[in-house]
Amino acid sequence: MGNLRANLARHREDPPLNALIAELRAVSSRFAAWWEDHTVQERAHGSKRIRHAVAGELTVCYDAMAALDGSDQRLAVLTPADAAAEQALRSLITARARSMTPHGLSAIGA
Repeated sequence: MGNLRANLARHREDPPLNALIAELRAVSSRFAAWWEDHTVQERAHGSKRIRHAVAGELTVCYDAMAALDGSDQRLAVLTPADAAAEQALRSLITARARSMTPHGLSAIGA
């Protein structure tokens, strides 16, 4: 929530971001209550619980790094927090790899 608030502070006029926040406030009373809390905090690392449509609930650790050139670019690295999350992520990757055909692949930048 704090990261979302920080992003909104940087991009106040971003229509998709404002629309997302409005939608989340409308459909989730929990989100609306958290949003009204007005906490702004960017976190560089920690853990999160994610609910994935196929894999279910996963716990991942994250590290977020910001570019130092003022470009507002960030890199987020997620790693499984436990063996169950690791197995679920490996299953998702394997399923995705199997669904791709050699003809559907292309080189980066091609």
